[in-house]
Amino acid sequence: MGNVNKEDFYYGAFLSKLTKAGTIPVLIKTTEDGLFYRLQSQGADTEQIVLMKYRSTPDHNGTKVKRWDFSFTKMEVDQLKAYHEKGIQHLTALIGGVHSQLPQSEIAVLDFDETIACIGLTYTSGESRRITVRQEKFAPGLKVYGTSLADKDFIRVDRDFHSRFLV
Repeated sequence: MGNVNKEDFYYGAFLSKLTKAGTIPVLIKTTEDGLFYRLQSQGADTEQIVLMKYRSTPDHNGTKVKRWDFSFTKMEVDQLKAYHEKGIQHLTALIGGVHSQLPQSEIAVLDFDETIACIGLTYTSGESRRITVRQEKFAPGLKVYGTSLADKDFIRVDRDFHSRFLV
């Protein structure tokens, strides 16, 4: 039996929430910093693809604000665009961990339009693509913004992400 890696805890937490809701996840592709899963509900023909990424600690761990930055590779951006062009429903799940206090971790689930609004549709070699998830104490939901969306123009994402899934 092998060692358990840190990412197994974060990906496992998200997968656990999905399977408890009756969703069957199947790993279809790995990247250097993420996992693509096909999601299907028991007895349903509908399926979705989800790209999962995690960070184990916030970049700013203050008492009022936590922020996680997620980078995207050219391959990930191209794969998201390819799914979209084929009409495949897909989401991006960003798991922001708080290693010292796991129950304070957050999950932001974005649809294609929100993901692309944050990272941009084109990818130029040498440029980085990023989405930032920001949790502010007492604020409703999570703020997301990124390379192509300024923090003042953020998108608000609900913490109850189950409504995002078609399956």
